[in-house]
Amino acid sequence: MPLTIPANDHGKLYIFSVPEDGAPIRPNAAQLAAVLGLRSINGNFASLIRQSDLGEYSLSDFIRDGYEMELTEDETATLDDLGPVNLVVMSRAFGGQGAQISPAPGVYHALTAVEAPEARVLDPLRSEAAQGTLEDEEDDGGAFEKTPSRVYLYALILFFGIFALMAWRIASNNV
Repeated sequence: MPLTIPANDHGKLYIFSVPEDGAPIRPNAAQLAAVLGLRSINGNFASLIRQSDLGEYSLSDFIRDGYEMELTEDETATLDDLGPVNLVVMSRAFGGQGAQISPAPGVYHALTAVEAPEARVLDPLRSEAAQGTLEDEEDDGGAFEKTPSRVYLYALILFFGIFALMAWRIASNNV
């Protein structure tokens, strides 16, 4: 069954079970793409993992520690029940492009692990200002706040007047 990877996919691991006889010994990007039924894939973000290479380490431990992905109990059980050869593809391998994966015969999609979003716990604000409204004091600071902008406006007009006068004197050779 084809698997659709959306464009700009992020934070996912796609894990495929590959038959031992169909797995390349030292795969390159083109061979990995052929296993997935794609034209190309970024081989830096795809790994063919043999259980024999992991030793006593399980595939779920490898995903958890190597890719820093949190796995549920069901995901752990699924990964640990897979065959001896598996293909792990990070969503970055598709280069931000959408893809339609049609795996080679004998290859099947076993699991998609999703990166858990970071939970941000915010401390509550404890100041008086955070409690609601403050006492409403009448402050007639509005007239005072307008004064600096008027001063700047008058200074700007005076500056342009002097500049225009100097330009006129230079243009009329009255220097």
